[in-house]
Amino acid sequence: MNAILNEMMQSWHLGPCTDASAQIPALLESLQAAGLLRASACAVLLGEQYHLGGAEDTRHMAQAVGIAAGDRVVDLACYVGGPARQLAREFGCQVVGVDISPMHIAIARELTELCGMCGVGAGFIPPTGGRDREAVSRLAASETLRQECHSEGVAATEESPTGAAQEVGDSSLALGMTTSRGAPELHDKVSFLCASADAVPMSDGSFTVAWSQGSFPSDLSWLTEIKRLLAPNGRLTFTATIRRHMEHGRFARDLQAGGGQAPSLPCPTEGPALLSLGEMADRVTGFGFRVISAEDISQWEIEHGWLPARRKLEEREEHYHQLMGEEWVRWAYESLDADIALWRSGAAGSGRIIAVKE
Repeated sequence: MNAILNEMMQSWHLGPCTDASAQIPALLESLQAAGLLRASACAVLLGEQYHLGGAEDTRHMAQAVGIAAGDRVVDLACYVGGPARQLAREFGCQVVGVDISPMHIAIARELTELCGMCGVGAGFIPPTGGRDREAVSRLAASETLRQECHSEGVAATEESPTGAAQEVGDSSLALGMTTSRGAPELHDKVSFLCASADAVPMSDGSFTVAWSQGSFPSDLSWLTEIKRLLAPNGRLTFTATIRRHMEHGRFARDLQAGGGQAPSLPCPTEGPALLSLGEMADRVTGFGFRVISAEDISQWEIEHGWLPARRKLEEREEHYHQLMGEEWVRWAYESLDADIALWRSGAAGSGRIIAVKE
């Protein structure tokens, strides 16, 4: 573990608050300015929610897949744990975040401990509908999904609206997970593992929901491990980069337009070709899942992800000049503009899958 990182994290503290997440960006920015944490445009601007749409997207993705207090969620490529903490505090579920980076996991654990001590649950408004885009139908779909899981032989209980079994294996208990009722501290509901998403050291059927936002590999190679980790009738939801109206080779060339800037978010331009949304859904089905929803969310990401990130850069430009330097600010503008142009061109975008293990 980097000694400087350890020293900086030991100095962290949160003041009296009802929303600890509002204080986390400054902690992460201190690491990014010191060169200890990823400092791409989106990593700096999006903070603990390193995916387009931030907490709003996490909330609606959770509603769409029907996450509830009885669920046990595995968050693959969890970064520093922003979505994991949000799911636990807003939906009451247990979450295990998995990331291959020891640094990400160390930061996630420290932030979660701080948020737990701060009483982060106080003052949060329970999640409701409200996304302009099909909010009512998405909430209805999540209820339908829960009912379908119930009708396929999973008995519902008071503690588990989805009917998932409540017993957690020894490996889960060792990670600090709890099945107790009531309102445990946040760090008792969220734990983290440093591991590859295709080799998670947890027993078969440990989770009722598998989750990933924005980092899912284009070859869908994690699906074999996800199927092993999910309990019968477990749900899967993930967001991944998709090919839209152009071939992958053209997409790769377009990505380099505008000064050859690298993408702000993980975006494969080498290795397996990007899949269209339909191809992705077919592949998921081939791995033994029943696809409930396959949605192109590219336009929503422009409006609620890319453009707000750029506005934040504009509004706080002087802050980022002081924090990251003039060259970083110039690069951030160029990088964001290239990504926005790419999404608007229709060459690539994002797709979201919701599926149930058969």
